Amino acid sequence: MSVAPWTEINPVLAQYVALADATYWIFIVLIYSVASFGIANTTLMATFERRREFAVMLALGASPRSVVGTVLSEAVATGVIGLGLGTAVTVPLMVWFSTAPPDLAWLYGSLTVEGVLLTPSLRVGTNVPAWTWATIGLIVTALVSALYPALRAARVPPADTLSGL
Repeated sequence: MSVAPWTEINPVLAQYVALADATYWIFIVLIYSVASFGIANTTLMATFERRREFAVMLALGASPRSVVGTVLSEAVATGVIGLGLGTAVTVPLMVWFSTAPPDLAWLYGSLTVEGVLLTPSLRVGTNVPAWTWATIGLIVTALVSALYPALRAARVPPADTLSGL
């Protein structure tokens, strides 16, 4: 007898697991892209509506760097508030799905892949490193997305903006 890992015994199933992992990365990139455009759009509209306020700040002697810092700190605050709301909604669902995972057999029936019976259920496990990276990713996404609106706000010409041009 010899002992072999399951990836050698059933290489098709190993390829299926690799495909599932690749699919997760596609979803992660898609979700962060949508979040990035949402934050950039919100921040850009907020800075556009407040350009007179930024012009007054610049006319009173504020540096463009302080305007950029103000906009970026607002973006981080928006990201932290979004993170808090998302956590408040997600944690109860995660606790519920980890204690009583819903059975999806009614949707898929009996599912076999290369002779392996899969029981479709929505299981949730704790993955603290993934949560930490997702949190860092959200804050970095908020900062990067708000960088362009912040630079535009810092370049507002005070005289033209305040004169109504």
